[in-house]
Amino acid sequence: MRDVVARCLFLLVLVSAAQITYAQNKVVVVPLGGDEPKMGGEVSISIPVTSLVQTNGANLDFTSPIQARLYGSGSTTFGTTFLVPMDHKPSTLIYVDTYIYNPEVNGACRAVITTNYGRAWKPGEPRDQSNVFGYGTTFPSFTEGDQTYVHTYRFKEGIGAGHSVGFGLYRSGNNANDNCGEVGLVGMQIRYERE
Repeated sequence: MRDVVARCLFLLVLVSAAQITYAQNKVVVVPLGGDEPKMGGEVSISIPVTSLVQTNGANLDFTSPIQARLYGSGSTTFGTTFLVPMDHKPSTLIYVDTYIYNPEVNGACRAVITTNYGRAWKPGEPRDQSNVFGYGTTFPSFTEGDQTYVHTYRFKEGIGAGHSVGFGLYRSGNNANDNCGEVGLVGMQIRYERE
């Protein structure tokens, strides 16, 4: 028993002595225009960055912050799938918030990030092959470096409880309007209203 207590104390000392640093950056929320879900019945589901499918050169960086790296040249894409929970309130919209980090070295710049694809399907129904995004503004320009933007996309009406939704986002680093260096997707969440 005494040995167990000593080991627990040793582990406690190790944990308390560990120093973990995180990027201390500014977060800017980009508003949609008034049709976001109201607080109270709203629920969010975090999509871990480490669960994303990445193609065309996107890869994970496990330094601080952990991110899906979106390079300043070429094309990088990332995507995921989620199941709309059964407590989703019918006839209400579903949103995805993306958290994109711009390092200090980039300063003020613009990254061209757009929706890439979106599909929804549900058992017993035809697969919806049309784009599931009903609303998505152009990703805004960063006003400075060391900044994280939270940009929201809205899924179209009719997607609800039981639907499996797959979607992707795309960065076009070779686009003439894209003048940022590498940026990173550091977070993503789905928001919806529940019954």
